[in-house]
Amino acid sequence: MLEISITPPATIELVRQNILKYKNPLGLKGRELTSWAEGLNFSTDSEYLFYTGTEYQMLPYIDSLVKALKTMNQLGSGKKILFGLRNLVDKFGFNPEKVYAGILAKDRDKTANILRKHVQLLNSMGITPQYLGEEELYAGALLYEYGYLNDVREIARKLTGIFKSRGVKKIIVASPHAAEMLREVYPEFVDFPFEVYTMPEFLAANFAKLSPKGPRKKIVIHDPCRLARELDVFTEIREVIKKSGNGEVIDLPQSGKFTTCCGGATKLLFPELAEALAKQRVHELEKSGGEEIVTACPYCYFNLSQYANLPVKDLTEILI
Repeated sequence: MLEISITPPATIELVRQNILKYKNPLGLKGRELTSWAEGLNFSTDSEYLFYTGTEYQMLPYIDSLVKALKTMNQLGSGKKILFGLRNLVDKFGFNPEKVYAGILAKDRDKTANILRKHVQLLNSMGITPQYLGEEELYAGALLYEYGYLNDVREIARKLTGIFKSRGVKKIIVASPHAAEMLREVYPEFVDFPFEVYTMPEFLAANFAKLSPKGPRKKIVIHDPCRLARELDVFTEIREVIKKSGNGEVIDLPQSGKFTTCCGGATKLLFPELAEALAKQRVHELEKSGGEEIVTACPYCYFNLSQYANLPVKDLTEILI
């Protein structure tokens, strides 16, 4: 019988080891993941849970890790084989503390503010959700995409146990990648008796009317791939903007289920591809005549922001 041994690319293995060791792909710890929630109003026994999946928190750190991985790859296959990935990482200083030492507070504050707005919007609807804090685990989307199904099963088992122990019934998810895992993937591995909502779905269903935050603008929507194609959520974003009175929505031919990928989810493995896709999508969005780009995914927000001339906003930012 033919046996084939396949060694995964160094980037994939490093991301996997970070998830297994630190509970997130970038190896972040403690306050790097939870400081955004300080001073907000949370419950310890609500049936509602706000789940970040640690994804918005990772955004300010992604480019630093990509740069470190590029340096590691430039060392050549000979050194990688000689040292082995884990020893290579240790020998050349690629630990989280060193890799992320140059991250600016203003960049952390920007993404933290988006998460804060999620919770403030929920509070404005009379909902005080639970938040897992340092108990929160990354949902495992990258592991699922890379084929590490046993790892995904274990994360699903652990998270489901935490949700059940907290008495949670309804989970409001900040990222469509995490929402897809909870709604579509986890039930394949575990008993998952929870209602899962993306933020646009929850807002569309529960907001009768929002007070306009500012002057009306022409808003061009970038529908995230996972949200539109996998979860069938895109009309909800438009409903929420209409209720808010904040702007006139401009729709492109490449929207809804036909949205163009921004490349954000490919950044760790294929940074050059992520850049090319983002620039293509930015060109489509900016020639629409819109004054502002609105999306509802951390990776779309991050990747488009790096190349757009127009302001790029998370949906929550234009509502409160």
